[in-house]
Amino acid sequence: MTYPVHRYFQIKSFVMFRMWKGFYVWRRNVNWKKYVLARDAVTNTLFLLNPTLRKALLDIQAMCYKLSDVTFSDMSRRENLTLFEFIEIQVCSSATGYTGAFVGYSRYMGIHQLQGIQVAFVGYSRYMGIHQLQGIQMRKMAEVQERLKFFHDLVKDIVNNACHEALLSKGFTTDDSNIHTMPSLRKTKDGKMRMSYTEQANKRRYCIRLTSFIHLVDFIMLNMLHILMRNSLIEFTSVLESHFRCLPGDSTLMTIEINTTLEEPRPDNAPQLPLFLVDVLIHGDALCLDPCQEVLINAIVQLMDLWEETVMNVTTFLPDPFFNPFCECVSLTPLINEKVEERLCGLGPDILSVLKEDITLIDLQAKVGHLLTANFAFAMKYIERFEFIRDFYNENEARIHDDIKNELDLTVGAPLPRPTTFYLRGQKELTPSYITTSATEEVKKLSLRGCQGFPKLYPKVAQWGPRGGVLISYPRPKPAMHYQLLCMLWMGAFTFPCPHIDDLTGVQLPSWLIMPNGHCPGASTMEAPKHRWTTWKTTADRSLRTTVLDSLNLEIFRVLLAAFHRQVKTLNKIVAVQPLGILYLRCERFKENTLPSPKDLLVVIENTLPRIGRAKIDALAMEAQDMQTFLEIEPRTTENYVEYLTFLENAIKKVDQMELAMDYTKELYDIIEEFKVPCGAEDLSNYIGFSVTLSSLRTYVEMKVSDKLKIISKFNDQINKDISSLIQEVGSIKDEATQPWLIDIESNLEEAKKMLDTYVTQLEDCQKRAAEYRAHQRAFKLEVTRFDMLDEVMLDVKLRQLLWESVGEWDKIVEQWTTVEFSTLVPEDMATITAKQVKNIHQFEKGLPPNLIVPRFKENVEAMRDKLPVITNLRNPALKQRHWIKVENTLNHKFTPDEVITLKLLEDVGVFLFPAELQEISGQASSEAGLETLLKKVEEAWKTLEFVVLPHRDMKDVYILGGVEEIQQTVDESNINMNTIASSRHVGPIKPRVDEWMKQLDLFSTTLDVWLSCQQSWLYLESIFSAPDIQRQLPTEAKMFLIVDKSFKEIMRKTAKVIIACVNS
Repeated sequence: MTYPVHRYFQIKSFVMFRMWKGFYVWRRNVNWKKYVLARDAVTNTLFLLNPTLRKALLDIQAMCYKLSDVTFSDMSRRENLTLFEFIEIQVCSSATGYTGAFVGYSRYMGIHQLQGIQVAFVGYSRYMGIHQLQGIQMRKMAEVQERLKFFHDLVKDIVNNACHEALLSKGFTTDDSNIHTMPSLRKTKDGKMRMSYTEQANKRRYCIRLTSFIHLVDFIMLNMLHILMRNSLIEFTSVLESHFRCLPGDSTLMTIEINTTLEEPRPDNAPQLPLFLVDVLIHGDALCLDPCQEVLINAIVQLMDLWEETVMNVTTFLPDPFFNPFCECVSLTPLINEKVEERLCGLGPDILSVLKEDITLIDLQAKVGHLLTANFAFAMKYIERFEFIRDFYNENEARIHDDIKNELDLTVGAPLPRPTTFYLRGQKELTPSYITTSATEEVKKLSLRGCQGFPKLYPKVAQWGPRGGVLISYPRPKPAMHYQLLCMLWMGAFTFPCPHIDDLTGVQLPSWLIMPNGHCPGASTMEAPKHRWTTWKTTADRSLRTTVLDSLNLEIFRVLLAAFHRQVKTLNKIVAVQPLGILYLRCERFKENTLPSPKDLLVVIENTLPRIGRAKIDALAMEAQDMQTFLEIEPRTTENYVEYLTFLENAIKKVDQMELAMDYTKELYDIIEEFKVPCGAEDLSNYIGFSVTLSSLRTYVEMKVSDKLKIISKFNDQINKDISSLIQEVGSIKDEATQPWLIDIESNLEEAKKMLDTYVTQLEDCQKRAAEYRAHQRAFKLEVTRFDMLDEVMLDVKLRQLLWESVGEWDKIVEQWTTVEFSTLVPEDMATITAKQVKNIHQFEKGLPPNLIVPRFKENVEAMRDKLPVITNLRNPALKQRHWIKVENTLNHKFTPDEVITLKLLEDVGVFLFPAELQEISGQASSEAGLETLLKKVEEAWKTLEFVVLPHRDMKDVYILGGVEEIQQTVDESNINMNTIASSRHVGPIKPRVDEWMKQLDLFSTTLDVWLSCQQSWLYLESIFSAPDIQRQLPTEAKMFLIVDKSFKEIMRKTAKVIIACVNS
C-alpha cells in the first residue's frame, strides 16, 4: 500500500528533520573546532610533540637516569679506616679537594681553636706527611664531579641546539638575520626594514615557550641532583647503622674485664671490623680519643657540606648568560627588530632551597650525628673504666725519682711525722685529705678489718679482712711530693678502753691513735690477752722510732711495690684493639704512654731498697762497734763514770732497739725476696753475719750490767774526792773575799768591784759543779751532799758587791739630779730610788762587818730623803708666775730669764731653809688651781646650755618655752659652785670673774622666773582674746593685749633663732 508524499510530511520525524539536520551540522562543526583548538594548543604547548624539543628531552632524561645510581659516598671500604683515609676516599684529589675538606674546616673552627684538638691535617700528617696528602689521588669525589661537569656541559649544548632549531622552525633566528626572507615586512621612518607587529608578537610568544622549556630542563636536572644527594646520605647512613647494630649493651660493658673483647662475632653479611680507627690517649687529667668526637663529627659534617657544595656548583640554565637570546639575564633580553625586549621569565629553581626544606635529608643528616654521638658516648663509657689507670699514672708522673729516694730514706729510722689525717677524741668522723683509688685497692688486697667508725673513712672501703688494723693517712715528708700513702698500723685487738691520753704516766700517745669511741685502734668485741696493752705501753715508752714506725715504713715499701707491679700487670692485660660499633678503639698508644711510668718507678724502688738495707746494716754494725768500744774503756773521772753508768743503763734498751731494727731489716730483705728485687751477694752476707755480732754484743752488755754495783761504788769514791776538792776551793775564795780592804772606804771602787766580780764568777762555777754532783748522787741513789758553806760565801760576796755598786750608782744619780734642769726632775722617781737605797742600807748594816762606807752612804741618802718634800713642792705643776714671785720673795733672790735653774742653784740660794713657807705657797697654788678648775666647769656647762623652744599650736613663727628643768638644775649647781669658790680664802686671783658670774646667775634666775610667769599669763589670755566676741566686748583690753602679744611673739622668735641660754657668759 502506498502513501502519498504529503502524508510523510505529517510524520513528526520528517517534520523536524530540517531542524535536526541543521543542529547536527552545527554541533559537529563546534566539536571539531574545539578539537582543532585543543589539538593546536597541545601541539604548541607539549614539548614532547615538538620533534626538536622531544629529542632533547628524551636525551636529557636518559642521561639523568644513568646518573640516578651515582652517589658521592664511596662505601667500597666499610671497615678499619682512619678518619683521614675515609676522607681521602670520599673527597676529590689534589690540592683542590684538600682545600675544600680541610682548609674550609680550618676556617670554620679557627686556627686557635684547633690547637688543642687532633684535627684532620695535623693527625694525618703524623702518618703520611703533608706532601703525600696533597698528592694522593682521592677517587670517588673527583669521579662524581667530572661526571656532573660532563653532564652539565652536554645538557647545555643539547638545550641550546634544540632551542635554536625550534626557533628556526618557526621562521625566526635569535639575531633576526633572516628578516629579509620574511614576507611581511614594513619600512620605518629611518628607512630600515622591520618585522610587523604580528611577527614580533609571534617571536616573543615563542621565546616565552622556549624559556619554559629551559625551565623544565632545570627542574629535571635539579631533581637528578636531589636524588644524588639523598642516595649518598642513605648509603652513608646505612653503613653507619650496620656498624652501630653491632655495638654491645651497657650491661656487657660493666661486667666484662678490660682484657676481653666486648663485641660478639659479627654476622657474615655485616662488616667484620668497625669503620673508624680511634686511638685511646691519656692527656693531662683526662682520657681522650684521637680523633675526638668533635673532630670526627665536624669532619663528617664538612664532608656532607662538600657534597652539598658540589651539588650547588652545578648551575641552572635559566639564569645562564648563554641563554640570554631566549630570556633575560641581568641587562640582556631577547632581541626583536634589533630591540632589546623585557625579560620574559624569572631566574629558575634554587637547589639550596630544595635541600634545606627536604625533611628526609635533614633527618638523615641528624641521624648521622646521632649515631656518631651515641657511639662516642659508649666509647667514653668504656674508657672511663681506665680512670683508675689515669689516677695512678698522674700520681706516678707527679713523683720525682729523687724525691722518692729521699722519701724512702726519710722513712728509715726516723720518727713518723704527725699525720695530717687522724681521729681526735670526741670527733665523730675522719675527713681524709687525700686517698687514692689505688691505695684503697691495696687496702682491700691486704684484707684489713677496720674498727668502729672506719666505714666513714672512705665509702668504697666497705669490706675488711680478718686481721685487726687501723688505717692512717701518711703525710708528705716534702711539700714537693703530690701523693699520700695509706699505711697499716698492726696493733691487734683491745677489749678494754684505752686510758685517757693525759692519764698515761710518761707516755705520749699519738693523737691519731685516739678513736671516737675512746678505744685504741683495732678495738673489737673479741677477747684478747691483756699483755697486748703492756706491749703497746712498752713500745710507746721506747719511742716511735721502733716497731710501730718500722712496720709502717715496711708497709710503705710493700704498698709501693705491690701497687707498681699491679699497675704493670693491669696495663699488660688491656686488649690492643676493642671494636665498638662504628669505632675501632686502639689502645697501643695508651699503653705505650702509661706503661713506662710504673716500670721506671719500680726501677727506682728496686735500686733504693737494697741501698736502704745496706745502709741499715752498716749503721747497726757501726753502732754495735761503738757500743762495745765504749764499754771496754775504764772510767777515771766523775764525768766518765756518769757517762759510763748512763750509757750502761740504756745499753739494754739500745740492744733491744738494735734487735728491733734488725727485725725491720729482716722484713725488708723478706720484701726484697718476695718481690724478687735484685740485691748484691755481699749485702746478703753482711745481713746474715750481723746476727752473730748482735748476739755477742747482748752477752757482753749483760755482763757489764751485772757489774753495775761495783762501778757505782767506785763512782761514789771518786765523786766524794771531787766534793772535798770543791769545798777546799770555796774556803780559799772565802778567805780572799773577806779581806778588810774590800770594805775599806779608802779602797778604789773599780778595783774592789772587779775583784768581787771575779769571786762571784768563781762561786757560780762552784755552784754549777755542786748542782751536778747532787744530781749525779740522786740519779744513782747515793747520799746527797749539802753545800751550806758555798751558799754563805756566795751571799756574803754578793752583799759586798751590792755595796760598791750602790755607792757608785748613788754618786752618779745624785750628780745627775744636781746638774740637770730643775724642771725635768720627776719627784716620784727620785723617791723610788731613794727608798731602794734605804732598803739596801738596812741589809748592809745587818750583813756586813762594821766599816766606814755604810755610815757615810747612809748619811748621803738620808740627806737627799729630807730634801724630797721641798723638791716636790717646787715641782708642783700648779705653780704659776705669781707663785714663783712669792718664792723669790721668800728666798730673797730674783731668778733671771736666762738663768738655768738647777737643784744645785736652789740649794745655793737656801731653798731648803724655808720648807714651811714653800709648802704654804705650793698648797695655795694647788687650791687656786682647784678653784679655777671648778670655775671652768661652770663656764663649760653654760656654753652648751640651750632653751627648749617649741612651736605654739599650728601658728606660724609663734613659739613658747618648753621644759626648763635642765636649765634650772644648771642654775642651782652653778650657784652652789660659785658660793663654794667665793667662800675660799684663795679666791683672790679669780674674784672678779666669780663676782661677775654670781651677778649674771642672779640676773638670769630672776629673768627666767619673770619670763615663765609672763608666758603662763600669755597662754591664758591668748586663748581668750583670740575670740572675736571678746575683742568686741573688751576693745580697750584687747588693744592692750595686742601690744603685749606682739612684743612676746617677737621675743620668742629671736629666742628660737638663738637658743643659747646665756649668750654673754
